[in-house]
Amino acid sequence: MAAQAVVWPDEVTAPSLDQPVRASIVAVAPDGVMSPFEDRGTAVPWFEVWDHIAKRVKWADPGVEMKVFREESLREDKDSLGERARFNDLAARSDVFVGSAIQDRATAEWIASVIENADITTRFSAGCPPELARTSLVGKFRPDPPAPAFMRILPDFLRDLIGGPNSGTKKDRVLWDTLKNFYERNSSEDLTFLSLVLVDSYVTTVPRVTGIGKDSNPDTVDCMMENCKQEVIDCAKDADCRACLSCLTACPPNDQVCAYRCITSYETKTMEMFSLCVLQKNNCMCNSAEIPTLPDPPAQATFRGKPLTHETAQDLFMGWLGKEAYSWKVVCGQNPAYDFFPSQHQIFYRGRGEGQMWYDPVFKVVKINGEEVWRRRHYRVKPAVTPGTFRFSVLDNGVVSNEYWRIIDVSDDLSWGVFYYAGAATAAGQSYTGSLLVSRDGNWPEDNEMERVEKAFDSCGIKLWEMFPVDNTNDEGAPLGLPDSFAANNDRPTLV
Repeated sequence: MAAQAVVWPDEVTAPSLDQPVRASIVAVAPDGVMSPFEDRGTAVPWFEVWDHIAKRVKWADPGVEMKVFREESLREDKDSLGERARFNDLAARSDVFVGSAIQDRATAEWIASVIENADITTRFSAGCPPELARTSLVGKFRPDPPAPAFMRILPDFLRDLIGGPNSGTKKDRVLWDTLKNFYERNSSEDLTFLSLVLVDSYVTTVPRVTGIGKDSNPDTVDCMMENCKQEVIDCAKDADCRACLSCLTACPPNDQVCAYRCITSYETKTMEMFSLCVLQKNNCMCNSAEIPTLPDPPAQATFRGKPLTHETAQDLFMGWLGKEAYSWKVVCGQNPAYDFFPSQHQIFYRGRGEGQMWYDPVFKVVKINGEEVWRRRHYRVKPAVTPGTFRFSVLDNGVVSNEYWRIIDVSDDLSWGVFYYAGAATAAGQSYTGSLLVSRDGNWPEDNEMERVEKAFDSCGIKLWEMFPVDNTNDEGAPLGLPDSFAANNDRPTLV
């Protein structure tokens, strides 16, 4: 099966959020209990987190609706606005329930009775009192209370045969562990996936997450042996290639940090050729993924009082190059896969052709064995239709990623910038979005600039508590600078 063609966001109209509801999620979280998420050192309430996750769910699939209630508004002595009646009504029309960090036991017991009477058959609770935790249900599996000791030691096929209130299928039990893992990873990306996977598994198909946890099948093996026999043999003979595959297999579903760390830890030409043949050229896993079109933030329209042009937009990307050996340092980023890594440098520079540009990110990797190494990637960059928008493509360890980037805002003095991207590694079955705050030295902008920075992120549907700070404390030995063959194309004055 050949990989699908790239569809760029500027070639299609972003889908309307006003679509028929195919699935409905009702959730409860407290406003007075702090989550692990922080906005520059200040903890964020769980309700605020889940209220934002509801928006992300809608962007990922406009046919999935999620409504979040404050736990405090559902307490019997606080129900002055009729929230209990509203919750009752919505629960009767919902397919999935999510409860997070609920504290009051009486309220938890009331919620449990409502969702059970409403016959919501897919229920996930974490950090909640036992009155609510015991109602958790995925498929036929009830995780709480735990199965009797004799059931826990039985083989899966016997547990499935005997059944019982918390037996479920092996798939249900594995999914529950996956959902718990999503919750405990403390990223907005994973909480969004948790919600969508519940819908995809038990209500209706959600294309964005359908491939999560997908196993290989006989057709996959046949494809590999028919089209990539030599690459498979070479990988089997190569210790690093074998280690990489074992490492990837051990990663939990959608754990992009784990997956990318495995790949960057065991980079070899053999692994690259294996991935190129099995995934990119022949798509033996039958993967598919599209570049997300929502959110759809506008690119920066003016700079220093003048309309933004394609050439000026390129200059903004080039940033401090010339005065520094790089364009920008990354302060923080939203994507857990890429922004987990320390000492991130961006190097944007012009190519030889008219309007051609290249982007080389340089970052440090702490390998599985603890060794620190530098990695550098090489993206082709082409201007898109609107000034301030660009099409990026890269071959990364045998798999092509295509990304649509937008310059959201850059300060007049180039002290900071906000970039947004949406991408897909189609052959790997991954769609993703992300955003970056960059500066000259990797430090946060001055306090008087932060209102404008937050406004830029808001236009992308991003909260600062979603961002992962980058550790820029040790960049000694970073492979910076331009390739010699491109130095002559980047000698004209820039904006600094």
